[in-house]
Amino acid sequence: MQFYELYKDLIGYIPERLSFLSGFFYEALPFVLMACALFTAFFGLKYLAAWNGVTFFFLGLSLSASALLPKRDLTSSAYWLWLGVCLAIGIVCAVFSKYLFRVQLVVTTFFAIFASLPSYILHFGELFSKIVSAVVALALAFLTVKYKYIIMIFVTSFSGSFVFWEVMEDRYGAKYKVVFAILMGIAAAGVQVLMNYEQLKETYKDVKKKYKITRDTGEKAYDEVKDKVETHEVVKHYDSLIDEGNDPTDDPPELREYMDTYDGKKFIESLELDKTKRVLEIGVGTGRLALQVADKCKEFTGIDVSPKTIERAGENLSGFENVHLVCGDFNSHKFKGTYDIIYSSLTFMHFRDKQKVIDKVASMLSYGGLFVLSIDKNQSEYIDMGSRKIKVHPDNANTIKQCLKNAKLTLSLHYETERAEIIAAKKIKQL
Repeated sequence: MQFYELYKDLIGYIPERLSFLSGFFYEALPFVLMACALFTAFFGLKYLAAWNGVTFFFLGLSLSASALLPKRDLTSSAYWLWLGVCLAIGIVCAVFSKYLFRVQLVVTTFFAIFASLPSYILHFGELFSKIVSAVVALALAFLTVKYKYIIMIFVTSFSGSFVFWEVMEDRYGAKYKVVFAILMGIAAAGVQVLMNYEQLKETYKDVKKKYKITRDTGEKAYDEVKDKVETHEVVKHYDSLIDEGNDPTDDPPELREYMDTYDGKKFIESLELDKTKRVLEIGVGTGRLALQVADKCKEFTGIDVSPKTIERAGENLSGFENVHLVCGDFNSHKFKGTYDIIYSSLTFMHFRDKQKVIDKVASMLSYGGLFVLSIDKNQSEYIDMGSRKIKVHPDNANTIKQCLKNAKLTLSLHYETERAEIIAAKKIKQL
């Protein structure tokens, strides 16, 4: 134990004529060290500020002494002058270390472990014990910043216990120091836990909060990446449909009748259109529904993620001067102003976070505005086109209703068709 040997060396500098004094210090040294070790083990966290101050005092003293002190000559006035300077540096380090709380934790923890651990694994070799101790000390030192009092309790408890039993073995030949050091460390940790219960609660809450933030941030980042991947696949799918000549506006009568089972005449009527309304369609596609809506409103906006689909919609709706088309993701696109009517048919299955979309819809509706949604009854998680499968997120009427309620939209209509459920809600000004 290096510092123990250092103190014994310092005692050796006492002149022979004062041998009674050196004898006193030599006999007292083990008791002083053991008392300090016991104090550290059982009260380390309680008096953390003092413990940190002492650590930084000796750190400042040691480093400055190794750099500034001339050859040891107790009869030289220059030696005592430089020793005074080193002591002053140690005091300054102790005083100002409190303003660097995280640095305090890291440095103090490192030195506490590195001073006590090597002697317990010396049987593996001196170099090995120092390397392992340094790695363990460094790891726990940085963990202390995150877990604060939890790590500090175990560091003080076990480092103090290790020092105590190291002195007992060195001075009194005590046996089984490892076993006794571990048992004493456990007991000391238990005492410190009871003494510092409130601080541990604070640390637990802090760690729990940080864990939640980290988890939520990670989940959000993962969901964003997942959404981008899925959106890319959706864009490829609908672009491919255009390349394959699939445009619902050109469907024969029998296919139009089939599509009407999702959003037919009654769906259009439920929009409550008139020439004063600003209308937004989420997932405008090639304009199948827009062709029935655009001439019945003041201004029509349609958004879709597929560039080729929007291009075809532009061709199909070119005869309307009040139509504005946007190629983009509804969640990330920034719209200007509010809308009187927002509707979507067979598009919500592409949104994973239904609440997020409905919240945005609610924020974009004017007071008295209407949101109308057609959701597929089919609960399959994929659109299977044979040559490709597209991942979707099936809609559930009860879930949609809860999302509307959460967004403070008032349900005004709910009915079923052969293949879909139509849900409408209004934004009513809260009294």
